[in-house]
Amino acid sequence: MIRLALFGSGVGSSLSPAIYTGFARGRGLRLEYRVYEAGPGGLAPALEAAGDLHGFNVTKPLKREALRLAARLDQHARAIGAVNTMVAGEEGWEGFNTDWRGFLDSLRLYTASPPDKALVIGAGGAGRAAAYALATWGAGRVLIASRTGATARKAAEDLGGLGAEVEAVSPGGLEAAASEAEVVVNATPLGWDGVSTPITRGFREGCIAVDMVYRPLTTPFLRLAAASGCTPVDGLWMLVLQARENIAIWLGAEADPMELRMHALEALSRG
Repeated sequence: MIRLALFGSGVGSSLSPAIYTGFARGRGLRLEYRVYEAGPGGLAPALEAAGDLHGFNVTKPLKREALRLAARLDQHARAIGAVNTMVAGEEGWEGFNTDWRGFLDSLRLYTASPPDKALVIGAGGAGRAAAYALATWGAGRVLIASRTGATARKAAEDLGGLGAEVEAVSPGGLEAAASEAEVVVNATPLGWDGVSTPITRGFREGCIAVDMVYRPLTTPFLRLAAASGCTPVDGLWMLVLQARENIAIWLGAEADPMELRMHALEALSRG
């Protein structure tokens, strides 16, 4: 039995179990993927309670915390300063960041060229991954915004020197930044309730709006962006494209993102 898990806050509604167990079922693999609620400081005890695992994912608010548990880190996790995927290794847990690749691949479904200017709203592990992906892909300027501004400034400082200008945006400058950005990313939890959104106006017509929230599939952020003439990219694409990377790490197998998305949509339709 291949035992995998997800640790984080609000993980009961995650579609990850459906994605990984659906993939395994189609290949005759015995695999379980369980979710464990864990808040700040709770990863180590939750991991101990989960027992023997082949690997696991972490989500908010544990992506920075997971760094401290890793015996080894891949170059992307180290540069981003956040881990979302772990696999058991000979010397302990090996930490990876697959968020950045899942985000980038989802964006590249809609554009072949990096933007001159992009705005990432949210400076946690997911926001850092998006900013890293944009900067390393070749974006000209990457603007990062957060609720207080402090975490955005820290992220901009940490991610400088990647080939792009990475700058923090003050909380009051969010709409002005969005009005100039070719790509706008929601890397906050706002939207999970089906009502909230990090921005209500200011989208530049023709922009690409990427939401990392995938439940609901069409969030208030994406509805507002579409109404402003932008192309909406739902968060399910990032989830399944990141899952493709995780499957390669955990199982050494290739996965078709369309198949993974189908498993997720089936689970979503069941409520």
